[in-house]
Formats: sequence, C-alpha cells, structure tokens
Amino acid sequence: MLGTDKVKFGIKVPDYPLDLILKLAKYAENSGLNSVWMVDHLVSIGVKRWDAYFPWSVLSALAMETRKVTLGTAVSDPHRLHPAVLAQAVMSVDHLSQGRVILGLGAGEAMNLDPYGIQWDHPVDRLNETVAILKALWIRESVTFQGRFFQLKNAFITPRPVSIPHPPIWIAAHSPRSMKITGQEANGWIPIASVLPPDRYREKLRFIQDVAQQDGRSMESIEPAVFIHTVIDEDRKKARETIELPAKLMLLHWSPEVFKEYGHEVSEEFHLLKTVFNKETVEAMVRKAKELPFTPVEDRFVFGTPTDCVNGLKKYVSAGARHFILAFMVPPEKIESNLQLYVDHVIPEIK
Repeated sequence: MLGTDKVKFGIKVPDYPLDLILKLAKYAENSGLNSVWMVDHLVSIGVKRWDAYFPWSVLSALAMETRKVTLGTAVSDPHRLHPAVLAQAVMSVDHLSQGRVILGLGAGEAMNLDPYGIQWDHPVDRLNETVAILKALWIRESVTFQGRFFQLKNAFITPRPVSIPHPPIWIAAHSPRSMKITGQEANGWIPIASVLPPDRYREKLRFIQDVAQQDGRSMESIEPAVFIHTVIDEDRKKARETIELPAKLMLLHWSPEVFKEYGHEVSEEFHLLKTVFNKETVEAMVRKAKELPFTPVEDRFVFGTPTDCVNGLKKYVSAGARHFILAFMVPPEKIESNLQLYVDHVIPEIK
C-alpha cells in the first residue's frame, strides 16, 4: 500500500462498438473508477479498423447514463473545431453531466488533419490561443479577441458552464512550450507514458510545477495524470505476446527516436506529425515494427501479471502521477476482463 487516497483511476473506452462503450462506462462507474475518457480522432489508431465516433456526441450520451464519473477527451485538438464551437460542445456536456466534464487538449496529429485539408501550422500557438478563447467565452459576458489565428468581436456563449469558474482543461504536453502553457493555464497534465518513462515524467512534472509557481499558481492547481497503455494477464508471457506488436507500433508513431537508445536507427516517416493511417501505411508500420527490439516496450509500458502492473504504476506514483487513465491494448471484447483484473488486484494496491 502506498498510503495515499489521492490516486485516481480512469479508463479510455474503446473506439467501437457503441454498445460496448456504454457498457464499459457504466462498469467503470459501478467499479469505483473516477473517470471515463474518449479519444478525439477522425481516424482512430488501428491495424484493421479505424472507426471513430464524434466524442462530444457520445460523451453526451454517457452523461445521461452515469452519475459520478468524470467524462473527458484524451485528447482533442485546436484545429478541427473553432474555439467557439468547441466551447459550446464542452459547455453542453458540462450541463448534461452536471459539471463532470474535462477537456483534454493536445497539439494535433497528421492522421486527423492532413487527409482533410485542415490547416494546422504552428500547432502550439493555435493551442495557446484556443485555451485563452475557451476560458474567455466560458467566463466573460462578451469577448473581443484579435489573435494570429482567431478573431472574435463581441462574441458570447450562453448558458454559462455549470463548472466554476469553467470546465477543467488538461493539456497533453510533451514539448517545453506546451508544458509552459500547461503550467500557466491548465488544470491538469495528461502525457502519454510511452513517451515519458517515470524518470522523465518526474522531471517534466517538476518543470510544469515550477512554471505554475512562477506564475503565482499552486502546484495543486494542476492535476498530474498519465495515459497508460497496458495489458494485464495472470500469465506474464501471454501479456507480453499481446502487447508486443501494438506497443512497437505506438512507439513508431509517438517516439521513434527511442529505438536509437537501443542501437536501432529508425526514421521518423511514421511519426504522428507526418503519417496518416490507411491500409498501406499500417502494413508498412507492421513490417517495420516486427524488426524492432522489445526492450523499449519493457521500459515504457505497463504489462504483465497484476503484481507486474502494480509495480509499474507505483513507479509513476513515486514520480508524482495522481490520475491514471488506463488504455488497454487488447481487442475491444477483452477490455472488460482486463479492467476486472485491475479493479480486483491492482487498483486496491495503489489506492
């Protein structure tokens, strides 16, 4: 036991099918989890299927079917919806859920933007303007804003959100500039564990907290979360076999440079800022992933038996994480059994 009652757990529901998304949201609430999350993609990451529902529609439905869990996106981007439209979408779910919504924001990925001709140059600057506009529209009676990308004149949104002073904004920050915005403006930090092993998570969290303090904010004003890709099984060998390929694909997409640390030069052709998902791209990624070593997966993913997963999560708790979002790297029909093992054997050891 870690002796803390402040650690929270959430689940990233699958991208499909809808009935399972609803079932798992209810299961999460009835199991005592704290939050339920959806990705916000036009194209989901997958090998054979890339189904993606509009999260604000689905979260509206989940708001009506749950009573306690927080509902959020992990994460939305500042490009596909104008900030005013995004502010309205979040406000609506905030009302439907009676103040249980979190807006997760990131800089964006090519797969959701390039095929559709959506402009996303200077993504961090766009992120910064979006956060400013969202807060202003949620709080102020009238907003006039002259930015580099967005211009508003005497704009307003009603009704006001239920959440006071506004719905929380969590930022998926990994770069120094986006982490600075997180420290200055965000209510939570939601990085991906596969990009930040525990030692780097600790380092970057300290940076964000230092920025917050320099800006006159308390460290407690930013909830330190982490998006954990995981597989759990009573048999460690089976868990390893399940996670190996999807984890390597994730690293190729998110942080291909990590393979250089293990003696393998990997180009960035599949990086999230460059690649789009389709049959040909995924087939090429799978071929490449099969050539790569497993060691980086061991260092950056939580998998194995319940004891293995407890030990993996404890490293992040020691690094400062206080809200785990569990993303199970298994087929949709196996998520419930994975979650059950966490609920029975892992979460009690952390909380």
